[in-house]
This record gives sequence, C-alpha cells and structure tokens, in this order.
Amino acid sequence: MSKIGYGRTLQKLSQLVKKILDEDNSSNPFTDNLPGRHWIERFLGRPRNISLRTGEALGVERAHVTAEKLDKWF
Repeated sequence: MSKIGYGRTLQKLSQLVKKILDEDNSSNPFTDNLPGRHWIERFLGRPRNISLRTGEALGVERAHVTAEKLDKWF
C-alpha cells in the first residue's frame, strides 16, 4: 500500500514484527510469532518516533515521482 501512496497499517506492523521474530527464532509470548492488537498499541505508546497517521491517497502525479524524475526537474 505504501508504494501507491498509503501509509502502513496496524496489520502491516504486526506482520513486520512476525517476520522479524520468525527469522530470530527466539522465544516470545506470541502465538505463531504474531503480536496482538494490545501489544501493538502498547508498542506505539512508547516514547519513540513512531506514530499512526490517517491514510490518504496521493494524486497519481505524486505517487509516481521518483528520485530520477526529481533530479531531472531540478
């Protein structure tokens, strides 16, 4: 979704944590290495530079901007 202009979701964050834990092979309290909603909410509540944003669609023009196109423009 982020490739087409939308931010990450709680579900994507859970899947990212699961992927990290699957690769780590250490013990954790999660069923099938997948954290629940309460863990995600507590994680986001910690003083970090992570926050949720309401997703909004970008215009087609903005979604298709690349570093190469920006370099050509400037």
